Amino acid sequence: MLDIYRYYSILLASGIVLETAASPKPGNVHRYRDYHDLLFEDFLLTGLVASHILYKGVLRGRRIHREYKVVYGDLIHDLVSYSMKLTGGSNTCLGTSLLIIPLAIATGYLLNNKEYIDPEKVARTSTFLLKNYSTVYDSIWFYRAVRKASPSYIRSSDKTEGYPNVYSKKYIRELISGNYSLWDIVEHSSKIDIVCKELVEGYPRSLYATKYLWSRLRKHGVWNKAVVETYLKLLSMYIDTTILRKHGIDVAGYVKKKALEIATYYGEQKVWDMIESFDKELHSRGINPGSIADIIAVAISLHAIHRRNNIIRYS
Repeated sequence: MLDIYRYYSILLASGIVLETAASPKPGNVHRYRDYHDLLFEDFLLTGLVASHILYKGVLRGRRIHREYKVVYGDLIHDLVSYSMKLTGGSNTCLGTSLLIIPLAIATGYLLNNKEYIDPEKVARTSTFLLKNYSTVYDSIWFYRAVRKASPSYIRSSDKTEGYPNVYSKKYIRELISGNYSLWDIVEHSSKIDIVCKELVEGYPRSLYATKYLWSRLRKHGVWNKAVVETYLKLLSMYIDTTILRKHGIDVAGYVKKKALEIATYYGEQKVWDMIESFDKELHSRGINPGSIADIIAVAISLHAIHRRNNIIRYS
């Protein structure tokens, strides 16, 4: 029988797989659509890697009161790096790893051999622990993860307002000189990045999405449908900052407006034709709402923690 700490690491990792499997999620990789450098199967393998890395995080959370130089950064780096190594493809999980590794640390911190922990408390504790326990060495490892993933929306020409640019040749020296903890980096980045903002604010969008997902599953009992509806709901509420940074405010605003239009037709048969058409449009234009997808993955992880069993069924 799985020990409780390993079981919770699997619950957390399930979000990565189940988010990707839901289809069609307009603009993202899903079971019926790949990108040229990212396959649906890449995310399945990432979920396998995540289960192992998150288990290390859960166990580390049990011992967080001990003195650590690195609490978060190496785990974020390893999840990104080993996933890319195993699949041979591009980055699948940089944003998700930044959100889910702190959840794993908080889960281990709170579990203490309990059978149940409250997902809202896990979310709040993730933010609290990151603020109080992250170090400059976490930042160094996180920068390594970003450099490894090399997302197209982060550039060497970016203005960083005094913080080290991730592509600076002297980034390690600059981080140590400023003693910038991972919390410092994330808090600064939250001005322009919704994933960082989510972590700094205590996961409010993820928690909202968890409740919305459960309400849709209770309504009709179809897991895939509930995830797609939740994804579109968040896309209709927030500007996706991956789109914003790659394509500009007009495109990001259009995607948000279109998602809101589609969400008004929930319950009608034609909505799925609209979703499929929107998916084709975004893929043809190379528009990928990756930030909202990261938040949905974490929302599913929190849902799994809440349910513990029968996580994809209403029963």
